[in-house]
Amino acid sequence: YSHSMTTVYEALKQSLNTVAVRVGDWVTPRTMFEFARDTLGITTLDENSDVDLAPMVLGATTTGLSPYELAGAYMMYGDGGRMTSLHSYTSVRDYQGNEILEKDIVTTQAIGEDTAYIMNRLLHSVLFDAGGTARGIHPDANVMDSIGKTGTTNDNKDVWFVGLTPKYVMATWYGYDSGFALNTASGTHAPTTAWKYVMERAQQGLPVLEFPVDESVVTAEYCTESGGL
Repeated sequence: YSHSMTTVYEALKQSLNTVAVRVGDWVTPRTMFEFARDTLGITTLDENSDVDLAPMVLGATTTGLSPYELAGAYMMYGDGGRMTSLHSYTSVRDYQGNEILEKDIVTTQAIGEDTAYIMNRLLHSVLFDAGGTARGIHPDANVMDSIGKTGTTNDNKDVWFVGLTPKYVMATWYGYDSGFALNTASGTHAPTTAWKYVMERAQQGLPVLEFPVDESVVTAEYCTESGGL
């Protein structure tokens, strides 16, 4: 939007979709589609209409996503690139202790640990760095470290937030099933506020944790114009 060079850090922090589209075009819509469907287990994608930049990068999928599956997709950014199949139980037993239902739970390495850690730090900027789209709307830092990403569709018809702490991942959506535009005041972001409220109470009294550091990732100062050290 500024017609100037922009780092991925700034683009993600500020939700600059032009940069996201350029990255998506480089990765290719087909690669993104198959990763979302086959690795992340998104079940609502349409093979005939969603293999394109608008659905894969900007969220304009044919039928949308559920908060349940979107929360599961973000799991990898807080767990070293790993994703565990979504489930609401592990086993069911009768009164004699005989197992009558067992859930098949599988954990896969969706992305590399280093990639997950770098994405984790980028998502940290959304909540904590100047210019972040949800800056300051995070649980008390003394409660738990946190990261997240906002999302807003055209005409404010859908407002999203997915947030993670070292203990939990939670997706919140605000909108109408019918697609009516929301009548919200400028600057308000209900899903992020709701996430903060729930997380502070869910984690009250728990040990304060931080996301694990990937030792293979090196921190260094670099030039934002040349990309060199």
